[in-house]
Amino acid sequence: METYSDISKQDLIPPTKSDQICRWLPNELRWPFILFLFLLTLGLGALVLGLTLLSERENGIGADQKTSIFLFGWRFTPTLIAVIYTLLIMAMVNAIKRTEVFARLSRPEPACAASTIFYKPRIFWFDTYDSLKKNGNNGHRNWALFWASLINFFGLLIISPFSAALLSPQQVFVTRDTTFSRINPYLSAPLNLTTDDSIFFRTISSILENTTTSAWLSNEYAVLPFWPSDSDIPLGAVLSDRKEQWTADTTVYQAALNCQVMELKGFSNFSYNETHNFTNKTTWSVTNMTTFIIGSEDGCTLGFATYVATYKSGTIWASGGGWWSGAPDYSYPLLWAPGNGTYQGLNSTNPLMLNTTKECGNRSMFLLTTPYNYNQSFQAQGHICETNYYQGNVPVTVDNGGSSSSFDFDKKLYARTRTAVDTKKWDVSSFETAFLSQNWSSKFQPPDTSGNPTLPVRPQIGGPLILVGAQNEFDLIAMINNPNLGAQAQQVKQRFLGEAMQSIFENTGQTQSSMVRGRSAVSERRVVVSLIIGALLSVVFFWSALMIVLVAWHTRLRRRPLNLVRSPASVSAVASMVAPEPSTRALFEGLDRSSEEAMLRALNGYHFSLRGGVLYTHDLRSVEQKPGYEVNTQLSSGDWRPKVLQIGFLLGLVSFLLALLAAIAVLFAKYRYQGIYQNFLVFSVNIKMDNTSLEALAPYSIIPTLIAVGIKLWWSTIDQTFRRLQPYLSLARAQKKEPGLSKLSYINSPLGWAALKASKHRHWLLAFIAGCAVLSEIFTVGMSALWDRNPGSRSHFQVVTRSMELRTVPSFFSVLPPPGHGYGQSTDTQNAKGTLSNVFGNLLTGWMYSSIIEGTYNSTPSPWTNDDWAFVPIDFSKVPNVAANLSPSSNSTAVGAANNITVNTPAIRGRLECTPIDMSNTSAWLTTLDFTNKTAWNDANIPTDLKKAYELKLGLALNQSLPNSKYQKWNYWSDSSPYFSFFSEMDRLICCANDTGTLADPGEASIGFWSPPGDSEHGGIVVKWLTGHPYRVQFNDSTDSSHRQSTGTGYLSHYHWVWKDIPKVTALNCTPIFETSSASVTLDLSTSTVQNHTILTPPTPDPAAWTYNFVSLNVSRGVPYSTSLYTGSGYQITPGVYVHNISVSYGYLFHDALLGAANSGMTGSNAMQIDQAENLDDRTFNFRLPGLNVDFPSYTALNLVNGDRSALLDANRLGNVSSEVFSMFFKHFVHGEVKGNNGLFINGTWGLQPLHAAIPDDLGPTMVYNTLTTNASYLQNSFNISTTPPETTAIITTRIEQLNLSPAAVILCLFILTILVLTTVIIFVSLRISGGLNILPRDVETLGSVIGFVYASERLLALSSDKAAFANGGSGEIAKMGWFESDGRKRWGVEIMDETQLQRGRAGSTLGSLWKGRGYTSVQGSEDTLR
Repeated sequence: METYSDISKQDLIPPTKSDQICRWLPNELRWPFILFLFLLTLGLGALVLGLTLLSERENGIGADQKTSIFLFGWRFTPTLIAVIYTLLIMAMVNAIKRTEVFARLSRPEPACAASTIFYKPRIFWFDTYDSLKKNGNNGHRNWALFWASLINFFGLLIISPFSAALLSPQQVFVTRDTTFSRINPYLSAPLNLTTDDSIFFRTISSILENTTTSAWLSNEYAVLPFWPSDSDIPLGAVLSDRKEQWTADTTVYQAALNCQVMELKGFSNFSYNETHNFTNKTTWSVTNMTTFIIGSEDGCTLGFATYVATYKSGTIWASGGGWWSGAPDYSYPLLWAPGNGTYQGLNSTNPLMLNTTKECGNRSMFLLTTPYNYNQSFQAQGHICETNYYQGNVPVTVDNGGSSSSFDFDKKLYARTRTAVDTKKWDVSSFETAFLSQNWSSKFQPPDTSGNPTLPVRPQIGGPLILVGAQNEFDLIAMINNPNLGAQAQQVKQRFLGEAMQSIFENTGQTQSSMVRGRSAVSERRVVVSLIIGALLSVVFFWSALMIVLVAWHTRLRRRPLNLVRSPASVSAVASMVAPEPSTRALFEGLDRSSEEAMLRALNGYHFSLRGGVLYTHDLRSVEQKPGYEVNTQLSSGDWRPKVLQIGFLLGLVSFLLALLAAIAVLFAKYRYQGIYQNFLVFSVNIKMDNTSLEALAPYSIIPTLIAVGIKLWWSTIDQTFRRLQPYLSLARAQKKEPGLSKLSYINSPLGWAALKASKHRHWLLAFIAGCAVLSEIFTVGMSALWDRNPGSRSHFQVVTRSMELRTVPSFFSVLPPPGHGYGQSTDTQNAKGTLSNVFGNLLTGWMYSSIIEGTYNSTPSPWTNDDWAFVPIDFSKVPNVAANLSPSSNSTAVGAANNITVNTPAIRGRLECTPIDMSNTSAWLTTLDFTNKTAWNDANIPTDLKKAYELKLGLALNQSLPNSKYQKWNYWSDSSPYFSFFSEMDRLICCANDTGTLADPGEASIGFWSPPGDSEHGGIVVKWLTGHPYRVQFNDSTDSSHRQSTGTGYLSHYHWVWKDIPKVTALNCTPIFETSSASVTLDLSTSTVQNHTILTPPTPDPAAWTYNFVSLNVSRGVPYSTSLYTGSGYQITPGVYVHNISVSYGYLFHDALLGAANSGMTGSNAMQIDQAENLDDRTFNFRLPGLNVDFPSYTALNLVNGDRSALLDANRLGNVSSEVFSMFFKHFVHGEVKGNNGLFINGTWGLQPLHAAIPDDLGPTMVYNTLTTNASYLQNSFNISTTPPETTAIITTRIEQLNLSPAAVILCLFILTILVLTTVIIFVSLRISGGLNILPRDVETLGSVIGFVYASERLLALSSDKAAFANGGSGEIAKMGWFESDGRKRWGVEIMDETQLQRGRAGSTLGSLWKGRGYTSVQGSEDTLR
């Protein structure tokens, strides 16, 4: 041994005494393993990246097939691969850590014992820090360990846990390349945007009801339709009944209205002298006029002058109003026609003078004025507007939700790319003319309410401005002060444009379309790769691959020499390092059973190095520092056992495993079927990028995996400790022959092989521990798949409040008395007409529009309605946020409502029971005309070859029916007063022929109106459907003018609407039935849209529908009431003006409103019967189209049979469809909003009333024909208030994302946890009852500790120096650890016994005597065996 004084720094490297080639490397650091690990890491990174990109492109990597094999494939495989990968990484890291001591010994300069032979690597989370720390490492950094530790960190803390959340099932849109058809509007001719009643109706209903007739239209844009080429063209409100998306390039149209406000510039009264020239004289008069001027900032000025309010009635000053019209004169003749611009041109027919300045140009204008009287303020305002029409091709995405459809596109891109429409392809002028036409007034024609001062007087508004007025409830002051009035006007024009284009699309359809490529997306539950986790894992894998290259670089022997001939793991291998060097062995003299701390103190000042597989020592102490030689035989003191095997740690492990086992078992027992849904368990961390929400972290899968990784690392520490100790424990306890123990090592054995190897050597405890290490890896896989995130639902009870109930209180109206002069109809008829004047006076009669929209355009049903039922709504305003503590699904692709509520509530419906009416006797309803009589017929429009044709009578005249028919008793229903009329009233039909035919060969036309039968005017319905071939023009007969009626447009006018052949007609006599029941209704909590319903009790007729049939009554007790007949009856509200009150139940009201709507404009007119034709100017609640003249119910019925006119000629089909239509209109009527006024007292809706409502207790007595009888009754005295409870219980169901426990994963985890607990208990018991680890004086974790057991083992040293013997396994040597003598000294360590002597000694002596026979001394305890 060299001393400090004998050597210099240049002599620190000792001469090599071994000729052995030192090329040994652990398998885990050799090129095959490193290359395989590199390629595997690179491949996994590429795989994850590829799957992530594939998932993003295809919206998932595959459909969720919900099979066990498929579930295992996507749920277990990522974690299984991650576990295997981390095992390979840990093997590489452990190899570096195991060989670190030899790398330090192999450096050029020796190092102290503490940093070399007594070097202990710490737990893995210190590796990175330790690798960079120069202190304690002879001033070096361990770059191999640094890069390897980073890879290990990535594997344990990122790859293992995050791989569990890499894949998840989600409801997503799967996109595919799709061929679409797209309408080509310019294919055959320029776009001619004509209009008809349907276009006006669709525009009105869309604006007023905030509904859409087509998903391709909105109030801002119109989209050129496209659709999958393998399907029919969809144009309605719902484009597809599947949840899917379509995306393609198409054209978007927009009408941009740029308006400037025209403020009131001046207002004054003036007079002018008017000259009147007569034959004999000339006179002069003074005419008073009122004028105002409005102007815009750009110089456009409008001058307006007309008679003052006191001069002529009907002026704009009386009611206020306005209109929307175009250049050049900006007039609206239908309301007030202007004169010729001079005073002489003013008269009652032309009461206006208008003039404008040139700055107004060719723009349109709408203006508003308030009513004016002297000494009152006056307001007026105008808007001068320029319309620009744009089109632009952009990608448009259509989102079909199954029950609704909508479109979206990049508005900013459209604004950049749009261009003005080509006027050569668009007839813009015709469209402007149609938009500003006077047809709007006919679609908004109010009933005549001027005679009833209790009813509100509507301002006179014309043109499309009437629709803007309806949006503002015709409040002129509010309209003038409305800053959004221009925007509302633009919405009207854009919607009208879209509806006009939609009409063309319906006509052209698929015959005028072209192909376009796009993408479609269908909602599907698929396995999706998390973008964030996929990107994270890809980066980690690629970085790890790079770091593996760095590890390979730093672990090559030329950069990190180990100077090892063989694996240093066994006792023999350690002995071979010190066998050639006595000076090294001499340092350990007397340290056999010393603690490592004592050994370090004894070796203080000595440095060590490894050359050629031999351990050398260098004494760098000074002579003064060297103590005298003394053998240290003191036993190790203190508890040297590794902490993981101490009682506290083992008890902690058992407690944690038991707690985890119990938690999983309890969760499985409680949530096996319903899952866990609390937000704090199910939530995921989302990252939003470019308006796209990315689900980044899902703790429910990551946290269990992290727990499993922690348990795996904990158990791995126990496993590694027992692997290290087991050979020495076996040597210390050996009793039977067990050759090869001196070469036995488990350190380098893979997991499964270690268990098998331990079983082979009957090291059962280690076999169990190593087997559990394998199970801990499987446990990690199981824990990663413990939870599945699936869609689910949760329900809970909630008390809700009732605020409404079915109507039993009638509606109360103030109506005018019947007219005088003996021309009045019956009192109840006059009362009905007065009532309907109030009903139709509100143009926001929403139930009429919403009904036809649902039946015709397939829109979403109104809230609280489903099928043919209407349900009493429940107040949900006080329902708490039901999803606050849940995990509501935020996935927009999920089908159905997020929160449903189920509640029992009353239900009501209306239906029809119909029987056919015999129409076989054509003479009862048809007149045959003989056109061969040229004296009677000489009209030039009559085709020359026409000999016989037909004319409809008013209706069915039963007095001409066959004898003994069931109608025979009603034979007084004559031609002039038929049993039913073909029109809704007793008016002559004159519309509408089919313009596609010729004058000589007319096309087919259809007529459909509902009207009351003669024997049940307020309780019955006659449904008619008639088809035939009427001529386009009316034929005039030859009756001379002296015999013609001077007034009237009916049959006495001698104009005839003639049919070429006998029309086909089907008529049904229908009885309305209103039924109530109790229903269980499930609704979308946010929209109150009914999802489904169940009728709980048999429907029964509702007597409240027919209780009050226009019952007259005094307004209140104590109010003077006049009983004069006809005019003057009722109570006087203004001098000479009398009204009286009536009460009417909802059944009568709905019946009369539904049947009277088609002629609503004439509702308030004088009830005298006169000969007249249908009023073609009233198109508010009917459709008059080429070849079609129908009311709203008939139009809806026609659309329900897909436009098949012949289908409605079948009595059964017509009856079924009519009942469906009746139900549809009634359910919307029930929920129809209504506002009371001075002529109407009502609370609630038409069919619902506030809970516990009652008839006012101050009503006066009922009247009979406006006369108070002696036995008059009071309605309130016989009325019973309902006892419906104000509260009820509802069930709220929330669609959630929940965690479901996988039974297979639970069973696997519970089984493994049980095995781990039992094995831990076995470890604890084994260490307690077998002496534990105390048989060893110290741990064998360091090289110096092992050398202390072999430095004096002569036979073991000799054997380890014999290459041939070592290579052949030692020829069956038997080694033992215990006391023995060597060189006359008592030793404690590992030594080999001679086999021959061992067998000879077995004949009569113990194993201890054999040791004596070899010159060794046996001591007590040397014969301990492993039990």
